[in-house]
Amino acid sequence: MLKTVVGLTLMFRVGSAVKAKKELQRTEELLNQKLCVGKCERYWKIPELWTCDASMDFEALSEAEQIAGCLIRANRLAYGWYVLGPHFRPDGSLESFGGIFDRRHQAAQIQSLDWAHFQVI
Repeated sequence: MLKTVVGLTLMFRVGSAVKAKKELQRTEELLNQKLCVGKCERYWKIPELWTCDASMDFEALSEAEQIAGCLIRANRLAYGWYVLGPHFRPDGSLESFGGIFDRRHQAAQIQSLDWAHFQVI
């Protein structure tokens, strides 16, 4: 089994930290998975956005299942991700895989989700 840790940056268009944390709870419900939340603070460039850093983990049998697991979870949050990778090491293990979501181009399951990024770490 391969332990897969995915880092998330989620930017919510909400008015307070309480509302941002509520959106994180909704994110956990959509993912059907507990998130390990790092910081959740007002975005310095755009005050009406809150940026939240979190991570989630899951087990996969192969690198292909790691990639599929990331894509399935990302799709639960939104669709229309710009996907980067996957990139593999010479030994065939997953080196990097990530994606970016931007509300201006697509749609999210959480109305306040404005921008997001995931990265296998």
